Amino acid sequence: MQACAESLKRRLRQPIEILASDERWPEVSYDPLRRCHLFSFPKGSDPGPETWSVFLCHALLAERVHPLFSCILAEGPDLVPQKVFEKRIWPVFSCTRSWFAHGLWVKLCPSQARTALQSRVSSLLERFPGGYPEADLAGMLEIALVSAGAIRFCGVSLLPEGSVGESVRAFLSVSPEKPTLESLTRLNALLLRASSSFSVRPQYHPGFCTEIWKIA
Repeated sequence: MQACAESLKRRLRQPIEILASDERWPEVSYDPLRRCHLFSFPKGSDPGPETWSVFLCHALLAERVHPLFSCILAEGPDLVPQKVFEKRIWPVFSCTRSWFAHGLWVKLCPSQARTALQSRVSSLLERFPGGYPEADLAGMLEIALVSAGAIRFCGVSLLPEGSVGESVRAFLSVSPEKPTLESLTRLNALLLRASSSFSVRPQYHPGFCTEIWKIA
């Protein structure tokens, strides 16, 4: 896995800035103005090569396709409370970009990526042998992302029921091997429609010198 991460890193043209954060989870982003990748890790943590590989795939997509495959830049109506954005919109943007990063990971490091994705779904099945419990949107989308990845990349026959299954079908309807801003927009729209009344489209923002997500 370490060799995969090193190979991916050599493909990048722009620098990586490593940040220490107080958050519980690592986070990847991209600064379109400074043209650098931002990898944020919890203080004192030691991210493994799997995390590095996925983050590097986000970075490659940001350079090759569009920054929104790594960063989440959004603008919406002033009436949308911050908590609503964090609970209903941010999780969608976070998981859709990961779908395409996983697709690139499997393309460039097939053996390592499939092994890691298979391990993730095996862990889920061990934790929830009787079926997936009801979860908040972020948890539900993460389960759907892992399940869709197992089906698409590992040939696992696993289609959950209910809202998780609907989200799995949304992921599978958009090819992760063909990343475009249009396909990312379509997947965002599908998942937002299933979980909220919001719509989204990319719109150029002069302050960022790139498109951002315009929420309505």
